[in-house]
Amino acid sequence: MALKTLSAEVRSNYKNTIGDYDISYNVTQAEGKPATDVNASVKKGEKKYGYIGISSAGRRSIIMEPGISDEDAKLICSTVIDDATQIFAERNA
Repeated sequence: MALKTLSAEVRSNYKNTIGDYDISYNVTQAEGKPATDVNASVKKGEKKYGYIGISSAGRRSIIMEPGISDEDAKLICSTVIDDATQIFAERNA
């Protein structure tokens, strides 16, 4: 039996830190195709505080758990949007 490649994906991971929060980014794209989604998870220590998904088409999905101040939430969202813009530029150049 011969193996066949059904699909090829490129996975990229990025990380940023804002104050006490760690933001981990995951990007999966088909080989040779542009990246379409950047998914971020927000943690403080071992506790997950939220998820943010940004599509190259402009859709933003934000889920944040209680415990993040409004100021921190604004800073995190702003940082993720800026980072996603940079990731799309890098992955889709």
